[in-house]
Amino acid sequence: MRLIACHIENFGKLSNLSVEFSEGINVINESNAWGKSTLAAFLKAMFYGLDAKKDPKAFDKERNIYRPWQGGAFGGELDFEVEGRIYRISRSFGRTEKQDEFHLYDLSTNLECEDYTEEIGVELFELDSASFKRSIYIAQNDCASAASDSINAKLGNLAENTDDINNFEATSSRMKALLLQLTPDRVTGSIKKRKGLITQMEQEIRTFDSAEEGLQGVKAMEAKTQERIQEMQNIRKDYAAALVIASDDARRKELYAQYDALVQDVEAKEQVVESFKSVFPTTVPSKQELEEQTQNARLLEEARIAIRNQSFTSAEQESWNALKDMFAEDKPSDERIDAAISMLTEVDKQKEEIARQEATLSMYDVELDREVEMPKFGSGHKVFIALSIGLILAGAGVYAAYYFKWIAGISATMITIAAGGTAGLGVLFLIIGVVLAIKKKNAKRQWIEITEAERDELENQFTSLASAIKEMKENVRQVNATIGEFLGNYHVYCEVKDYQSRLYELKSQVREFERLETRQNSLMAEEGNTNRLQTAIMTFAKEYQLAMDGDIASTLAMLTNKATECKMAEQAYTESVKRKEAFEQRQDKSFWTREIRCPYSVMELNHMIEEADKSIEELKVTRAQYGKQLEDLQEQLDLRDEKLQELAEMRENQERDIRTYNLVSVTHDFLQKAKEQLTARYMEPIAKGFSKYYQMLTGDDRGEWMIDANINLKVREYGELRETKWLSAGYQDLIGVCMRLALVDAMYTEEKPFLILDDPFVNLDQEKVDCGNQLLLSVSEEYQVIYFTCHDSRSPVH
Repeated sequence: MRLIACHIENFGKLSNLSVEFSEGINVINESNAWGKSTLAAFLKAMFYGLDAKKDPKAFDKERNIYRPWQGGAFGGELDFEVEGRIYRISRSFGRTEKQDEFHLYDLSTNLECEDYTEEIGVELFELDSASFKRSIYIAQNDCASAASDSINAKLGNLAENTDDINNFEATSSRMKALLLQLTPDRVTGSIKKRKGLITQMEQEIRTFDSAEEGLQGVKAMEAKTQERIQEMQNIRKDYAAALVIASDDARRKELYAQYDALVQDVEAKEQVVESFKSVFPTTVPSKQELEEQTQNARLLEEARIAIRNQSFTSAEQESWNALKDMFAEDKPSDERIDAAISMLTEVDKQKEEIARQEATLSMYDVELDREVEMPKFGSGHKVFIALSIGLILAGAGVYAAYYFKWIAGISATMITIAAGGTAGLGVLFLIIGVVLAIKKKNAKRQWIEITEAERDELENQFTSLASAIKEMKENVRQVNATIGEFLGNYHVYCEVKDYQSRLYELKSQVREFERLETRQNSLMAEEGNTNRLQTAIMTFAKEYQLAMDGDIASTLAMLTNKATECKMAEQAYTESVKRKEAFEQRQDKSFWTREIRCPYSVMELNHMIEEADKSIEELKVTRAQYGKQLEDLQEQLDLRDEKLQELAEMRENQERDIRTYNLVSVTHDFLQKAKEQLTARYMEPIAKGFSKYYQMLTGDDRGEWMIDANINLKVREYGELRETKWLSAGYQDLIGVCMRLALVDAMYTEEKPFLILDDPFVNLDQEKVDCGNQLLLSVSEEYQVIYFTCHDSRSPVH
């Protein structure tokens, strides 16, 4: 890849400037303030545009710095060749990034093309703007090399998939920001701040240590004051005792008598205690144990009384035995007995029904045996008369017709009328006669049919009723048999007529059995309770080796009294011993056992007692003052406790932030190691390139330097590897140029980019400058070099 030419319309101080570039090295040797750095910035801007203000790595407000000084259009053009094709970049810049314009032309056709976008620099060099200025672009006084995510991606052949490596810096920055926010090493870190607050709080709390110490000291002083009061009181007692001795020697004898009385009292009470061992051989039971056994004795007596009260009389025992035998296998329930009684009641109803049905059956039997007379169905003479009249009238009519026509000679009409009327009347009587005859016959036949049907129905009813009566009698028999069998189960045998009364009697016997059974169970429970209580009492007596002869309750009452007396005797003995010991502690035995003379007079002792009383009162006032001081100090300690609680919360938050800080630190370290492992792959080619260029510049082939996985270089000086920032400016520039060239070699192994060098040897001495010029000539054999300088001595071409 190479630059061909550029034209600057307006860019910074440069205006209407055209520059052509050749292959190899292009030296632009102009005086200071000509605009060399501006031209270099223009070349960068053609590929990357102007760095945005929001970019933290951008030049300081490039848009403001390179806005044309003389006004006019802001931008220009750049021709370049890549992969055998020639393009022209045209850019114009406005006041904001949105007003910028970008165009790309293919100069083989002079047509605008879309082979690259306005991000052409990233697409061509596979580097972002900042990484471009760290490698291909070497500015004056900015020769130092430093790897970036974009450079690492390019070195690792990851340019087409750079999300992970390009996100490293963002992720690392966020982690660093969080670490800075939390850091314990800077005053702005929350851990450091809180540590200061904790230290401040601890110091503040330590101020209460004096209160704690003061509290303990005041308590000690109060205790000493109290001890002093006690000592003075004891001294006063001694003075009082001495006063007594001094005033009356009889006091000694009295004390001796008192002690002797105490000793005799102890011995007497000890003998009383010993006397109780005949009653309680082992030890005295506790009051609770005696009360428990007394309660058991009372319950035992109540149980025995209950047994006597609930025991059967001979009659009850005889009844119980009989009923137990009766119900040995089965005890009938009230429901079963009531069901049997209900069955008898139903049987009685059926017997009544049977009697009634049998009466009905007798009526049917009588009815069937009775002869039935046929009723009269009308007189036959009525039929005969009607038929006779009809025949006579009909015959008369015929005769009259014949007579009047043939004999009397009357006209045919009149004969017809007369004969017809007579004959019609005769026919009418004949019809009446026939109808009466038919009606009589039908009535007789109907009566016969009805009588036979009724007789059949009566016979059917008789048969059905007789069957029903038989069935009811069989049911009555079965019920009686069932109830007889039921009663027989309980050895009850009687006639059927007594079944019902015996069932009621059986029901009463069941209730009596249950009553006696309840008493029997209660009696057995009381007997079991009696055995349990008696066993408990005997166990108690055996444990304490007590005799339980005679009435147990009386014995326990006696033992309770004795135990009380024994306890009282032991208490009296203990109190007597305490009084003796207290007497011995209060008084010096030698005081009353040997005669002594008091060295002080009564007046002196009285004065000493007064002084002791005065001292005691003063000490009590002092003790009261200490008490007030203790109250004040306790209030301070209460405030300290509140601050301790606040301190505990702060420490808890501190521990949480420290855990977070440590976790993020470890994560960042692992992330850094992962990146270093990635970048370590291309350490060797960079090291080889650096060695080559370093030897060309310095002639030194000893290899007194080292490159780490972060592309950081250290140089051995005075036997120790040191960072280059501690070297001179010229030596830093020398090393930076070598590292830049080595980086470019490693990043671009195929098509080489151009190099822009803005007087990078300005800080080198003449010897190193000469070597640098030779280095540029050597590099120009492989790269197109755009070299800016302001002095012939730093120009490889004169």
